[in-house]
Amino acid sequence: MTDLAAVSNSVAAPNVSDDVLRRVETSLLDTRAPSTRRNYTRAWAAFETYCRQHGHQALPAHPHVVADYLLALENTVKTDGTAAYSMAAIDGAAAAIKYVHKANTPHPDSAGESTPLWLSPVVAGTLSAIRRRGAASGRRPRRPEDPLDLVDLRAMVATARSSAVSWRTKLRERRDTAALVLGWAGAMRRSEIVSLTVGDVRRTREGWIMIVRRSKTDQDGQGQRKALPVGEHLETCGPCAYMRWLACHDAYDRLGRAGLIRLLAADRPHTHHVCAGPLPEVPAEAEVFRSVTASSDLAESAPGGQLIHTLVRRRLAAARPDLDTTRYGAHSLRAGFVTEAFRTGHEPTTIMKQTGHKSVESLLNYARDNNIHVQNAATTIGM
Repeated sequence: MTDLAAVSNSVAAPNVSDDVLRRVETSLLDTRAPSTRRNYTRAWAAFETYCRQHGHQALPAHPHVVADYLLALENTVKTDGTAAYSMAAIDGAAAAIKYVHKANTPHPDSAGESTPLWLSPVVAGTLSAIRRRGAASGRRPRRPEDPLDLVDLRAMVATARSSAVSWRTKLRERRDTAALVLGWAGAMRRSEIVSLTVGDVRRTREGWIMIVRRSKTDQDGQGQRKALPVGEHLETCGPCAYMRWLACHDAYDRLGRAGLIRLLAADRPHTHHVCAGPLPEVPAEAEVFRSVTASSDLAESAPGGQLIHTLVRRRLAAARPDLDTTRYGAHSLRAGFVTEAFRTGHEPTTIMKQTGHKSVESLLNYARDNNIHVQNAATTIGM
């Protein structure tokens, strides 16, 4: 990924090969989430290409070279004259370059070494200037997805169930409902939803729980236990949604497609809780959200996280055709839980038990962005 031979001897002794250094660098990337690793790898490769084309050294790079590269991204336009790179893309490129330098170049010490690239005021100042110009010209950072309200979640599930008439549509309704409700109740990221295994969802003496074995903010894999409460409403009862979908696993694994057809042909409106019944016998290592093929068979593996993004928009469009669904996506589930929790008066520390946020400050970003009508003088001033 990098030209590590250019690293100074204070980092690598002459008898350490490039292959060793590359293996170390690859290992260091494992401290980041898979999606971050992919993004960093692409961004760094693009920077290396730029340096080769212009005769610059990529590692260690001079701060002015990095600044010039970021300016080049800012000034690159498409054929229609619009900016080719968003602010998020430029920020991501800078983050990747800083990360590689931080992992592979000397850190400053008391001997008075120069400021390292990841702390360079030249790079920081260039980014700040690009952001200011971007804001003035309309090139703003990526807009966060809108939170999915609990009322809309119930409407999505109700619409999905009422419109499912064939065994194929009933199969997808059960999967989509389980993914939406578990994702919302657990304030989960899309990668966490599709990574769930059957053994991660458990019924205990205290109640149902979900275990997220690894997440964006838990790269060490310590795991987090999340509550999965029995819902007050049938539409949003997570354990019921999970049991109904797990029954599809059991039917397919025992009898194949014929088992699914038999199960779903006998399906009736969901009028009572089923989450206290016996658990279907499905191996603990099985993926919860196995892919549904075009022929409506169940694959062994789970789909990618993009499925969650897609089904949020599709199910929301069916239930709320008046909404601009382009403002919603997979993160709307997590944002919706946090927003609803703040709206109903819960303290940040109780919300963090479910979301896994490490700091109150990061959690409060949701409150600032999505709860402008709560405890706002403008809504109670009596206009």
